[in-house]
Amino acid sequence: AAVRRPAAADVRAREAEAERAGHRPYVTAAVDTAGEVVGYATLFVRDSPMADAGETLVVAGRRRRGLGSWTKAALLSRAAAENPHLALVQAWNDVRDEASLALNRRLGFVGDSSWTTYAVKA
Repeated sequence: AAVRRPAAADVRAREAEAERAGHRPYVTAAVDTAGEVVGYATLFVRDSPMADAGETLVVAGRRRRGLGSWTKAALLSRAAAENPHLALVQAWNDVRDEASLALNRRLGFVGDSSWTTYAVKA
């Protein structure tokens, strides 16, 4: 099966849930010369030593140019500088999403555990 990319509604729902939980959002975006957002990464910082990586997305026509790595690396650097209590960032990836897995490995993430999510048929 293909990797399901999040829709705008998915992103908004995740951000709303993080806000309800008291997590502080961080966002870094790549913007082209016309002012269009062509990529972005999100992170949710807690008061605990752990933060949650959110989405890292790049517009299809702009992929394979390092924008995902750049935006996520800049985001992690900024969050670490502004939150010295952070010791861990957790990220979830679909095991079929080789691009995201490779990006996270380049940034120093290592696999720790895995789980399975089941969908209930309506």
